[in-house]
Amino acid sequence: MLAALRHPQVWRLGLFGFLTIGTGITFTLSAPQMLQAAAGLDTVSIGRLTSLGGFLGVGGIVLAGFMSDRRGERFSTMVSSVLTVALCFGAMAWALHGHAVLFVAAYLMWAFAVWAMSFGNLMCWPDLLPRHLLAVGGAASNTVSQLGAFLMPDAWG
Repeated sequence: MLAALRHPQVWRLGLFGFLTIGTGITFTLSAPQMLQAAAGLDTVSIGRLTSLGGFLGVGGIVLAGFMSDRRGERFSTMVSSVLTVALCFGAMAWALHGHAVLFVAAYLMWAFAVWAMSFGNLMCWPDLLPRHLLAVGGAASNTVSQLGAFLMPDAWG
């Protein structure tokens, strides 16, 4: 266990997971309020949009897994998901006041890409961690990742 905790890739993967899962959970919890502020939608419409976002997220995960398996590598799929999420955050920030359709479109694209980005981290474990450290290193990395899901929503408010 100590060898896994000393391995730098465990901490890199954990930090990446902390940031990606933390921001994903934080925005997921804030999305209804953001959609209401940006688009002025009623509660039922917001519920439908966030539900659609969940279904899109499942599709994004499946597509990312399929594409990374087809290519035989994980990194480019994860990077494209990270870039998509970053662009969506930028578009939503720009569209927050006065561009409801763009905000909703960026939200739905974000929902499609965000969990593929997080699961991309998990898909990289076998490629980046030595075989003898994979189980404990993955568990340690996941623990750090889940701390992001716990701490970041509280930090956001």
